[in-house]
Amino acid sequence: MKNISKVWIDCDPGIDDALTLIAAYLEDRFEVVGISSVSGNVSSEKGKNNICEICEILDWEVPIFKGNDKKISQEIYIENKFTKNSLGYHVNNNTFENYGTMLSEELYLAAKESEKLDIIAIGPTTNIAKAVVDYPDIVNYLDNIFIMGGSLNGGNITSNAEFNVYSDPKALSLLLENDLNIFLFSLDLTTKFSFTKDYLQGLNKNNTSYKSLVDDMLEFLIDENSYYDDEIYLHDIFALYGYIYKDGIIYEQINIKVQEDGEYRGAIFADESGSSVYYAVKLNEENFKTYLEDTFR
Repeated sequence: MKNISKVWIDCDPGIDDALTLIAAYLEDRFEVVGISSVSGNVSSEKGKNNICEICEILDWEVPIFKGNDKKISQEIYIENKFTKNSLGYHVNNNTFENYGTMLSEELYLAAKESEKLDIIAIGPTTNIAKAVVDYPDIVNYLDNIFIMGGSLNGGNITSNAEFNVYSDPKALSLLLENDLNIFLFSLDLTTKFSFTKDYLQGLNKNNTSYKSLVDDMLEFLIDENSYYDDEIYLHDIFALYGYIYKDGIIYEQINIKVQEDGEYRGAIFADESGSSVYYAVKLNEENFKTYLEDTFR
């Protein structure tokens, strides 16, 4: 029997993070060996509670870890729509065990045990970067890192920066400096694909144990975005889709750098002296929609 890949998911749920976790739970093409929360959309504590609530509803037994609230970069206050909402429903106080107390050590041990651990990072990359700082040889046990973040052509938190990278730009810089195999799914790709209210309401028709959870989150997402425009985006699930369908994505291998502070904090830019990443630039829209429909049917 072929060994399936081992995956760690680092996230800050958040609606699209939560939908990505549910999609990962439904997969049998890889094994999720850990999920960690990171401060981003919500605090790491609230993110951990949200992850626990999702896993409880799914009856998903997977190690869950509270990650870091303190960024590697200089802290900056963020007040915007990205930090105000959570999952759009009540998160119960639950008794899920928080495995371990030192996330860097747990991530290191998981990578060493897996020998080639893949990471899907759909929040700020603080946790992953701190693990690299605390355990430098972890890079020998990491295979591919799929990151949702960044933009070469305008941001969503400032005119230059995407939220995840803006939150902790030095964290991404540290990962780039360690010559890791990074696949970057930026706003340049994810904003090419918007979804209408009618399309999202057409998903999730089967009677599953998690149907009400997905319904609530989709409705909340629709209500939140109705104040802005009719286009709704699901940024984070692109990183998972890219991980599953590696051959279904067109990448450009480019060298990039990250602006760590100042007016252009969080901006990424192409620079030949920078670090190489696989920058996702294109995928088939119909195939992607079929994946969503098959997953949340």
